Amino acid sequence: MHRVASNRSQFNRALEDRRANPRVAAIFDVDLFDGSVSLSARAMDIGLGGLCVRTQAVRDTSRVFSVKFRLGMIDVCTAVSTRWISSNSNTGDSLIGLAFEALEPPVEVAIWHFVQERARALASFLLECDGLSSLSLYDALQIGLKTTFREVNAGEIFIDGGLSPHCRSVFVVYRGTVAVEDASSEYQQPFAILGPNALFGRTPVDVSFAPIERAVAANRSRVLVLASRNLDDLASSRPHVASTLFRALKHHYMKRVANLIRSLEKNLQGARS
Repeated sequence: MHRVASNRSQFNRALEDRRANPRVAAIFDVDLFDGSVSLSARAMDIGLGGLCVRTQAVRDTSRVFSVKFRLGMIDVCTAVSTRWISSNSNTGDSLIGLAFEALEPPVEVAIWHFVQERARALASFLLECDGLSSLSLYDALQIGLKTTFREVNAGEIFIDGGLSPHCRSVFVVYRGTVAVEDASSEYQQPFAILGPNALFGRTPVDVSFAPIERAVAANRSRVLVLASRNLDDLASSRPHVASTLFRALKHHYMKRVANLIRSLEKNLQGARS
Protein backbone atom coordinates (compact mmCIF):
# COMPACT_ATOMS: atom_id res chain seq x y z
CA MET A 1 0.00 0.00 0.00
CA HIS A 2 2.83 2.37 0.87
CA ARG A 3 4.52 1.65 -2.46
CA VAL A 4 1.29 2.35 -4.38
CA ALA A 5 0.83 5.63 -2.52
CA SER A 6 4.45 6.55 -3.23
CA ASN A 7 4.05 5.80 -6.96
CA ARG A 8 0.85 7.85 -7.06
CA SER A 9 2.62 10.72 -5.31
CA GLN A 10 5.49 10.60 -7.82
CA PHE A 11 3.00 10.57 -10.70
CA ASN A 12 1.15 13.58 -9.28
CA ARG A 13 4.40 15.49 -8.85
CA ALA A 14 5.41 14.68 -12.44
CA LEU A 15 1.99 15.85 -13.64
CA GLU A 16 2.33 19.11 -11.68
CA ASP A 17 5.84 19.63 -13.08
CA ARG A 18 4.54 19.14 -16.63
CA ARG A 19 1.75 21.66 -16.10
CA ALA A 20 4.07 24.14 -14.35
CA ASN A 21 6.72 23.86 -17.09
CA PRO A 22 4.81 23.82 -20.38
CA ARG A 23 6.61 22.75 -23.52
CA VAL A 24 6.10 23.94 -27.04
CA ALA A 25 6.66 22.31 -30.43
CA ALA A 26 9.95 23.48 -31.93
CA ILE A 27 12.49 21.94 -34.30
CA PHE A 28 16.19 22.72 -34.19
CA ASP A 29 19.51 20.84 -34.21
CA VAL A 30 20.85 19.44 -30.94
CA ASP A 31 24.15 17.78 -30.08
CA LEU A 32 23.96 15.03 -27.45
CA PHE A 33 27.06 14.23 -25.42
CA ASP A 34 27.96 10.96 -23.75
CA GLY A 35 31.25 11.99 -22.20
CA SER A 36 33.39 13.19 -25.10
CA VAL A 37 31.28 11.50 -27.81
CA SER A 38 28.76 13.62 -29.72
CA LEU A 39 25.51 12.45 -31.35
CA SER A 40 23.37 14.52 -33.71
CA ALA A 41 19.67 14.94 -32.96
CA ARG A 42 16.69 17.16 -33.72
CA ALA A 43 14.55 18.75 -31.03
CA MET A 44 10.79 18.14 -31.29
CA ASP A 45 9.74 20.29 -28.33
CA ILE A 46 11.29 22.29 -25.50
CA GLY A 47 10.35 23.84 -22.15
CA LEU A 48 12.02 24.98 -18.96
CA GLY A 49 11.92 21.40 -17.71
CA GLY A 50 13.69 19.82 -20.67
CA LEU A 51 13.27 18.81 -24.29
CA CYS A 52 12.33 15.89 -26.51
CA VAL A 53 14.78 14.98 -29.28
CA ARG A 54 14.74 12.60 -32.20
CA THR A 55 17.89 10.77 -33.29
CA GLN A 56 18.86 7.88 -35.55
CA ALA A 57 21.92 7.02 -33.49
CA VAL A 58 22.67 3.31 -33.26
CA ARG A 59 24.58 3.71 -29.99
CA ASP A 60 23.15 3.48 -26.49
CA THR A 61 21.22 6.72 -25.97
CA SER A 62 20.39 6.11 -22.32
CA ARG A 63 23.68 7.71 -21.22
CA VAL A 64 23.22 11.28 -22.42
CA PHE A 65 24.91 13.61 -19.93
CA SER A 66 24.68 17.00 -21.64
CA VAL A 67 23.25 18.78 -24.68
CA LYS A 68 24.28 21.71 -26.82
CA PHE A 69 22.05 23.79 -29.05
CA ARG A 70 21.47 27.37 -30.16
CA LEU A 71 18.44 29.51 -29.35
CA GLY A 72 18.51 32.81 -31.19
CA MET A 73 21.83 34.43 -30.33
CA ILE A 74 22.54 32.20 -27.31
CA ASP A 75 24.52 28.95 -27.33
CA VAL A 76 23.14 26.59 -24.70
CA CYS A 77 25.26 23.83 -23.18
CA THR A 78 23.78 22.21 -20.11
CA ALA A 79 23.61 18.94 -18.17
CA VAL A 80 20.60 16.66 -18.69
CA SER A 81 19.25 13.32 -17.53
CA THR A 82 17.39 10.81 -19.69
CA ARG A 83 13.79 10.33 -18.53
CA TRP A 84 12.41 8.07 -21.26
CA ILE A 85 13.23 6.54 -24.66
CA SER A 86 10.79 5.44 -27.36
CA SER A 87 12.28 3.55 -30.31
CA ASN A 88 10.66 2.99 -33.72
CA SER A 89 11.78 -0.28 -35.29
CA ASN A 90 10.27 0.70 -38.65
CA THR A 91 12.22 3.95 -39.07
CA GLY A 92 15.24 3.09 -36.90
CA ASP A 93 15.05 6.31 -34.91
CA SER A 94 14.36 7.08 -31.27
CA LEU A 95 12.57 9.80 -29.35
CA ILE A 96 14.33 10.71 -26.12
CA GLY A 97 12.91 12.74 -23.25
CA LEU A 98 15.65 14.78 -21.56
CA ALA A 99 15.31 16.79 -18.35
CA PHE A 100 17.53 19.79 -17.66
CA GLU A 101 19.55 19.26 -14.49
CA ALA A 102 20.21 22.95 -13.85
CA LEU A 103 19.94 26.07 -15.98
CA GLU A 104 21.95 29.25 -15.65
CA PRO A 105 19.62 32.28 -15.20
CA PRO A 106 20.40 33.79 -18.66
CA VAL A 107 19.71 30.42 -20.32
CA GLU A 108 16.50 29.97 -18.35
CA VAL A 109 15.29 33.40 -19.46
CA ALA A 110 16.23 32.68 -23.09
CA ILE A 111 14.34 29.38 -23.10
CA TRP A 112 11.28 30.95 -21.46
CA HIS A 113 11.18 33.77 -24.03
CA PHE A 114 11.64 31.23 -26.84
CA VAL A 115 8.78 29.09 -25.52
CA GLN A 116 6.47 32.10 -25.29
CA GLU A 117 7.39 33.31 -28.78
CA ARG A 118 6.88 29.85 -30.31
CA ALA A 119 3.58 29.43 -28.46
CA ARG A 120 2.26 32.71 -29.88
CA ALA A 121 3.27 31.65 -33.40
CA LEU A 122 1.59 28.26 -32.97
CA ALA A 123 -1.52 29.92 -31.52
CA SER A 124 -1.84 32.10 -34.62
CA PHE A 125 -1.44 28.99 -36.79
CA LEU A 126 -4.09 27.06 -34.82
CA LEU A 127 -6.59 29.93 -35.07
CA GLU A 128 -6.50 29.47 -38.86
CA CYS A 129 -7.79 25.90 -38.50
CA ASP A 130 -11.43 25.31 -39.43
CA GLY A 131 -13.38 25.06 -36.17
CA LEU A 132 -10.80 26.74 -33.94
CA SER A 133 -11.15 30.35 -35.07
CA SER A 134 -13.66 31.03 -32.28
CA LEU A 135 -10.98 30.55 -29.63
CA SER A 136 -9.26 33.52 -28.08
CA LEU A 137 -5.53 33.97 -28.58
CA TYR A 138 -4.99 33.01 -24.94
CA ASP A 139 -7.00 29.79 -25.35
CA ALA A 140 -5.09 28.89 -28.52
CA LEU A 141 -1.88 29.47 -26.54
CA GLN A 142 -2.99 26.78 -24.08
CA ILE A 143 -3.15 24.28 -26.96
CA GLY A 144 0.18 25.42 -28.38
CA LEU A 145 1.88 24.92 -25.01
CA LYS A 146 0.91 21.23 -25.04
CA THR A 147 2.16 20.32 -28.50
CA THR A 148 5.17 18.60 -29.95
CA PHE A 149 6.31 18.20 -33.54
CA ARG A 150 6.60 14.99 -35.50
CA GLU A 151 8.52 14.80 -38.77
CA VAL A 152 7.81 11.89 -41.10
CA ASN A 153 8.86 10.69 -44.53
CA ALA A 154 6.51 9.78 -47.36
CA GLY A 155 4.69 6.52 -46.67
CA GLU A 156 4.85 6.62 -42.87
CA ILE A 157 1.52 5.86 -41.19
CA PHE A 158 0.07 8.16 -38.53
CA ILE A 159 -3.06 6.17 -37.75
CA ASP A 160 -4.50 2.94 -39.14
CA GLY A 161 -8.13 2.79 -38.12
CA GLY A 162 -8.47 2.16 -34.40
CA LEU A 163 -5.41 -0.11 -34.29
CA SER A 164 -2.67 2.50 -34.22
CA PRO A 165 -0.97 3.31 -30.90
CA HIS A 166 -1.41 6.96 -31.88
CA CYS A 167 -5.17 6.65 -32.54
CA ARG A 168 -5.90 8.63 -29.35
CA SER A 169 -3.76 11.59 -30.35
CA VAL A 170 -4.80 14.69 -32.29
CA PHE A 171 -2.71 15.78 -35.28
CA VAL A 172 -2.65 19.08 -37.14
CA VAL A 173 -0.87 19.19 -40.49
CA TYR A 174 1.79 21.87 -40.24
CA ARG A 175 3.76 21.29 -43.44
CA GLY A 176 3.37 18.83 -46.30
CA THR A 177 0.34 16.67 -47.07
CA VAL A 178 -1.31 13.62 -45.54
CA ALA A 179 -3.34 11.11 -47.54
CA VAL A 180 -6.46 9.67 -45.88
CA GLU A 181 -7.57 6.20 -46.97
CA ASP A 182 -10.40 3.86 -45.98
CA ALA A 183 -8.82 1.61 -43.33
CA SER A 184 -11.49 -1.05 -43.91
CA SER A 185 -10.59 -1.37 -47.59
CA GLU A 186 -7.79 -3.45 -49.08
CA TYR A 187 -7.35 -0.77 -51.75
CA GLN A 188 -5.03 2.00 -50.63
CA GLN A 189 -6.80 4.72 -52.57
CA PRO A 190 -6.91 8.14 -50.86
CA PHE A 191 -10.31 9.76 -50.57
CA ALA A 192 -8.91 12.96 -49.02
CA ILE A 193 -5.63 14.85 -49.13
CA LEU A 194 -5.01 16.99 -46.06
CA GLY A 195 -2.87 20.10 -46.20
CA PRO A 196 -1.73 22.63 -43.57
CA ASN A 197 -4.27 23.41 -40.77
CA ALA A 198 -6.21 20.16 -41.29
CA LEU A 199 -7.04 18.10 -38.18
CA PHE A 200 -7.14 14.32 -37.88
CA GLY A 201 -6.78 11.67 -35.19
CA ARG A 202 -8.99 10.83 -32.23
CA THR A 203 -9.61 12.28 -28.77
CA PRO A 204 -9.11 10.19 -25.63
CA VAL A 205 -12.58 11.04 -24.30
CA ASP A 206 -14.87 10.79 -27.33
CA VAL A 207 -15.70 7.15 -28.02
CA SER A 208 -18.89 7.92 -29.90
CA PHE A 209 -17.16 7.43 -33.21
CA ALA A 210 -14.44 5.00 -34.26
CA PRO A 211 -12.02 6.15 -36.95
CA ILE A 212 -12.18 4.23 -40.20
CA GLU A 213 -9.25 6.21 -41.52
CA ARG A 214 -5.74 5.27 -42.42
CA ALA A 215 -3.61 8.45 -42.47
CA VAL A 216 -0.34 8.23 -44.41
CA ALA A 217 2.23 10.95 -45.16
CA ALA A 218 2.00 11.73 -48.88
CA ASN A 219 5.41 13.39 -48.78
CA ARG A 220 7.89 14.53 -46.16
CA SER A 221 5.62 16.21 -43.67
CA ARG A 222 5.59 17.90 -40.30
CA VAL A 223 2.60 17.71 -37.97
CA LEU A 224 1.70 19.13 -34.59
CA VAL A 225 0.84 16.39 -32.10
CA LEU A 226 -1.32 16.60 -28.99
CA ALA A 227 -0.76 13.29 -27.24
CA SER A 228 -3.42 11.64 -25.11
CA ARG A 229 -1.87 12.73 -21.79
CA ASN A 230 -1.73 16.36 -22.94
CA LEU A 231 -5.33 16.20 -24.14
CA ASP A 232 -6.27 14.92 -20.68
CA ASP A 233 -4.41 17.87 -19.11
CA LEU A 234 -6.20 20.28 -21.44
CA ALA A 235 -9.60 18.74 -20.66
CA SER A 236 -9.07 19.19 -16.92
CA SER A 237 -7.40 22.61 -16.95
CA ARG A 238 -9.29 24.31 -19.84
CA PRO A 239 -12.39 22.19 -20.51
CA HIS A 240 -14.01 24.69 -22.88
CA VAL A 241 -10.85 24.79 -25.00
CA ALA A 242 -10.69 20.99 -25.12
CA SER A 243 -14.39 20.86 -26.04
CA THR A 244 -13.85 23.26 -28.95
CA LEU A 245 -10.85 21.23 -30.15
CA PHE A 246 -12.79 17.95 -29.94
CA ARG A 247 -15.76 19.41 -31.84
CA ALA A 248 -13.44 20.71 -34.56
CA LEU A 249 -11.77 17.30 -34.87
CA LYS A 250 -15.11 15.54 -35.18
CA HIS A 251 -16.29 18.14 -37.72
CA HIS A 252 -13.22 17.49 -39.90
CA TYR A 253 -13.72 13.73 -39.54
CA MET A 254 -17.41 13.78 -40.48
CA LYS A 255 -16.70 15.92 -43.55
CA ARG A 256 -14.20 13.31 -44.74
CA VAL A 257 -16.67 10.48 -44.06
CA ALA A 258 -19.29 12.34 -46.12
CA ASN A 259 -16.79 12.71 -48.95
CA LEU A 260 -16.01 9.00 -48.75
CA ILE A 261 -19.70 8.07 -48.94
CA ARG A 262 -20.19 10.33 -51.96
CA SER A 263 -17.15 8.77 -53.63
CA LEU A 264 -18.46 5.24 -52.99
CA GLU A 265 -21.92 6.14 -54.32
CA LYS A 266 -20.35 7.66 -57.44
CA ASN A 267 -18.28 4.53 -58.05
CA LEU A 268 -21.35 2.33 -57.51
CA GLN A 269 -23.38 4.35 -60.00
CA GLY A 270 -20.55 4.13 -62.50
CA ALA A 271 -20.36 0.36 -62.09
CA ARG A 272 -24.11 -0.02 -62.66
CA SER A 273 -24.06 2.05 -65.81
